[in-house]
Amino acid sequence: NLQFYAEIKHASKAECIRLIQEFGLGDTGKKRVGKFSKGMVQRLGMARALLGSPPILILDEPSGGLDPRGVVLIRDKILEMKTKGTTIFISSHILSEIQEICDRVGIINKGVLVAQDSVDGLSKKLNLKPQISVSLDAVNETIQNAVRNLPGVEKVTVQKNTLEIICDGAMKAKVILAITNAGGTIQNLQTKEPSLEEVFMRYTEA
Repeated sequence: NLQFYAEIKHASKAECIRLIQEFGLGDTGKKRVGKFSKGMVQRLGMARALLGSPPILILDEPSGGLDPRGVVLIRDKILEMKTKGTTIFISSHILSEIQEICDRVGIINKGVLVAQDSVDGLSKKLNLKPQISVSLDAVNETIQNAVRNLPGVEKVTVQKNTLEIICDGAMKAKVILAITNAGGTIQNLQTKEPSLEEVFMRYTEA
């Protein structure tokens, strides 16, 4: 199968062998493609697409039907091609995958392209803010109010001893200062940027 497409693309036998090994297809022997699992078919399809080192790749749900190891393999191969300057178009419903791989995103709703930009650019157009999660030794009203009263803080919720704060990412230092001045002891702090899933839901909501 791969050799047939290699001849069409004028790719060498050595390249075929390399791709077979890279995509874990070496143990298939003379097994007919019709007997492959869905994951093996996906691996074969990706190997086939890379024959001849094309300057442009168009991939439809590249990680569909793959186990976790296969997902990592395909993702890493796509990122490798990206670093080599290959232009890659991906159609996928796995938005976390798109966010990790793509520089620019197009959102299609009911057949219409409703937005396109980087994930960060789309988030800014919607005025979506990062979420700062601050784990403390204890949370009280004084600490909550100190954070809520900061200009630019949009929302504060409490999950056990963790404050979930929606605000501009540049306010992190002010949040830390407000908490410590209110007597709080910070155990851990994480910033979560708006996800592509949030962006998608906002652009496609009725």
